[in-house]
Amino acid sequence: MNYTWDQILTNRILLLMAIMSMAMWPLFIWAGSRWRVGDWRIGQVRLFYWVWLAGFTAEFWIMGPYSFIAWDGEGNLAVAMNNYIAHFHPGGWFSHALAGGIDLALFFPGYQYLQPEVVFARLFPAWVAVALHKLMVGSLGFWGAWLLARQRLPERPGTAMAIALLFPVSQDYLLNYSTEFGTGFAMIPLALWVPLAAPRDHLFWPRALAVAVLVAFAQPMKVFPPLAIALVGAMILMGCRDFRRIVPVFGLYVLASLANWHEVLFGLFQGANFTTRIEMLEKHNALASLRIALAMVYQHEWVPGWQLLGALGCLAVLDRRSAVRVALALAWFVGSFAVLEATPWEAFGLDIVNTLSHSYNRLALPSLAALAVSMTLAALERQGYAVAGRRLTAGLFAAGVAVTVWIKLTNVGQWVWFGGQAAYTTHDNLINPPWKPSEDFRVVTLLDYPHPNVVAGFYGYDCFDAGSNLDPKAYGEFWHKVMRDRPDYFRTTRTRLDWAFWDGKLYHVGEFLRLDLLRLANVRFLFSGLPLTAEGLRLVQAPRSGDEYTRVRPDFFTSTGDFLRNRLSRLTNAGQLWVYEVENAVPRIFAAQSVAVAEGDQFSAMVEQAASRSAERVAVVSAAAARRLGPARPFKVVGWRKLPDGYDVDVEAPDGGVLVINNASFKFWTAEANGVRMPLEQANGAHMAVSLPPGAQLVKIRYDRPTVRGILRKLAIG
Repeated sequence: MNYTWDQILTNRILLLMAIMSMAMWPLFIWAGSRWRVGDWRIGQVRLFYWVWLAGFTAEFWIMGPYSFIAWDGEGNLAVAMNNYIAHFHPGGWFSHALAGGIDLALFFPGYQYLQPEVVFARLFPAWVAVALHKLMVGSLGFWGAWLLARQRLPERPGTAMAIALLFPVSQDYLLNYSTEFGTGFAMIPLALWVPLAAPRDHLFWPRALAVAVLVAFAQPMKVFPPLAIALVGAMILMGCRDFRRIVPVFGLYVLASLANWHEVLFGLFQGANFTTRIEMLEKHNALASLRIALAMVYQHEWVPGWQLLGALGCLAVLDRRSAVRVALALAWFVGSFAVLEATPWEAFGLDIVNTLSHSYNRLALPSLAALAVSMTLAALERQGYAVAGRRLTAGLFAAGVAVTVWIKLTNVGQWVWFGGQAAYTTHDNLINPPWKPSEDFRVVTLLDYPHPNVVAGFYGYDCFDAGSNLDPKAYGEFWHKVMRDRPDYFRTTRTRLDWAFWDGKLYHVGEFLRLDLLRLANVRFLFSGLPLTAEGLRLVQAPRSGDEYTRVRPDFFTSTGDFLRNRLSRLTNAGQLWVYEVENAVPRIFAAQSVAVAEGDQFSAMVEQAASRSAERVAVVSAAAARRLGPARPFKVVGWRKLPDGYDVDVEAPDGGVLVINNASFKFWTAEANGVRMPLEQANGAHMAVSLPPGAQLVKIRYDRPTVRGILRKLAIG
């Protein structure tokens, strides 16, 4: 994982790992010099690549199903969600399993037409799917950076290899957060090489098409901005202005990406402004944005940033014209980031830009660094400084290996401390348990153990706390209330852990969050790695002896050795969990016994009144919605069926009534009773309500967001 120097210097374990990595650097420099890496031919580079690739991916395959995964990055996100899509999602754009119901186009890119990681998840166990992805990303990054560096060093494949070694370990999105992005940011060097430096032979366009397909696997909204910035920066560095080749190739990338992603992009365009993310992103003024971009270069992205600054310093002495190009490329990166970050896009009707995280643009830096360093080494060779060039090559080789060692050490530390992929398969009391009821229910995974998306993605539960920051606004606001309006939980899921509520034996969960609101949201069970206590909570299943505290910290043990032994034992067995029932959870579908009007702050009033009267099965709505719904009348919900994009509800309503659906209100929901379209109203904060006509028998609740395919079909028919 990438850490800033502030984090490294203030954490003793990280500092020790950094010292160990740096202490090996002289040894690696000696090895690079001894082996004359700069003089290696292509055959030697290929042989070394296989050795390097085995080491680069070692922690993801060496322990098989118990191997390492980075939980804060991909473990709880992409890996879990790919597995969910591959094995549990029944089809359609809507998922019942995440965040109380969510559109997959908004929640998780990975639901486009073709994603290698989802294919891997369908065909192989999770650990094999992860390992294959890492092999793919490492290989693409290595060879792409090598080809880019060789543009200035055509006779020095070994020197280009030394430069390329730093690319795959230069950023966390290439390492422990790569699965979400498919081929992603690892494709940037290769995507630059084709239009800027690939041979103009009969294979040029087949080569460009193959790279376009690989680019199409990457998230376009996250990969194309840094790719475009890197492309312009590379053109500045190389002095390349062959637009007749650059524009068509980049256009081919765009077309291939649109072919794979148009439905997801259309969904994002329609719904992103109605999610929690639009309220999370913080805008900065131009000066603050410039400071952030500069800090990326010299602090946050120090691996490529220092390469760029070092190349600038060397070229200022060796080749002033090249130094000017490096300075302009750096200025372009900093300036483009500041403009994207500070521009009030909403003033131009481009609110969608505000939903993007411009921090991904930092991924332009590693490719620009590879080019700038290759320019420096080419300048040394041109001016007769062959010895200096060999020493710099050995230093780059050593830096690439040393940073890789640093990454491996920190990954081992995370693996021991947080556990690995055993959490995907070894919480065995969640697999077909005897306490699992037949009717629909939701769960919450307390204290981030196991992670909520894992419970949805690997164990098949509907997890109310699974999700991201592209959840419906109504859900995000409701979850904020669940977490007692704490500022650090604003618009975000996951309970995390506050040890202030642990008394040494039990975790006082009722003081930590609001069980009355979870009850209202159809949350019937809590899973926890620690024993809980709260009024209205009933123990359903205790873990077996020895698994009472699967969520631990060092002071649980009498010695550090005991703690480490516990953590090592968890690498192959994540342990059983405590299972508690939230008593009187409100069902997924119910008949409202009364309709009440929210007063004051409308959303808060809805939530508070509904929570206090949950046993009455009330629908708390706005005054206008109450007029549209009319009064509640007694009727019977005979049953309901959960469908891929909604529900079919059988009712007996001779006099009509008000039906409540336990899903967050979102603009694309529709309701139809006996074939007649009926309006849905927001109720109880996180519910929807619909008025039923007299004699209603079948109510169809559908998530009906327009799709490109559907629009084209209508046009073809009409």
